[in-house]
Amino acid sequence: MNIIVHGSDTSRVKKRIGLLKKKYDIQLPTIDFDAEHIDQREILVEMDSFSIFDERKMIVIENCTFLCAKDTTKYKVEEFIERSNQDDMCIVVYTVYNDKLDKRKNVVKEMLAKSELITCIALDEKSKPAFVDDICKRLDLRMDYQAREYFLNVTGLDSSRIEMELEKLKTYASFIDEESARALITIEPEDNIFKMTDALFGRNALLFLSYYRNFREQNMAPVAINALIASQVRFLFNVRYLMDAGYGKEEITSKLKTTSGRIYYTMKKADAFSCEELLDILEELANLDQNMKTGKMDMDEGFERFAFDMLKENI
Repeated sequence: MNIIVHGSDTSRVKKRIGLLKKKYDIQLPTIDFDAEHIDQREILVEMDSFSIFDERKMIVIENCTFLCAKDTTKYKVEEFIERSNQDDMCIVVYTVYNDKLDKRKNVVKEMLAKSELITCIALDEKSKPAFVDDICKRLDLRMDYQAREYFLNVTGLDSSRIEMELEKLKTYASFIDEESARALITIEPEDNIFKMTDALFGRNALLFLSYYRNFREQNMAPVAINALIASQVRFLFNVRYLMDAGYGKEEITSKLKTTSGRIYYTMKKADAFSCEELLDILEELANLDQNMKTGKMDMDEGFERFAFDMLKENI
């Protein structure tokens, strides 16, 4: 039995493998191979062997780039296709950390036709609600409308953390209202700092300051808020710089060691700025940091004045 798990969200890929073990009641440890560092013949020998315990076994083959446009393995895919069957006593899981499979290749199309396909692309704001709903269904967890909206607004796009928070809610009750959601969900500063930075780049002073005041209500220091914003602007600058140097999405993803989904949306934002503009913002943030730390200005007043000045000048 073949299962293909692919996507740039590494944590979701690994989580799905764990769920597959539970689904098929795999008692023995999985047999793991890395397609980029092992001869294909070793995998084929394992696929052809039978368990002496007469129990299901699961073979997990990582980095199956032969399913993608750029193949780094040089495997003969036909060998895997020949061993494809519906027998669930030997479950072979092919994983590849790429959002796109090369369906132009005939062998890939044939593999897909004989496999169960599970996609684990990085979450974005559009795909997040469906992802949350799927997990709630699996956990038999229900939330009222207000609780669900609150959850979607404060939990960010880290799939692992979303699952952890939903599992925590489930241990509390099978039905969650808004009051319970607000009391139980852990709000991480990084989750809303992205939206706060978006408001800054969108010249929306009221929304920007609304996020700032929310952070202050959580007793976060202005210096810490400033540092988080600066880190996001610095990341945007790095992406803009690499774009100007002629690098594409996948190359930037590799160089900055992040997910392709994050790079995709950051590149869209970066189109609105030049490197020089972003450096100017970083300089302003550095000056603000220095003035707050040396006591030259009240922290709250200084931050709000900075926000209005920057937005008034169209950044």
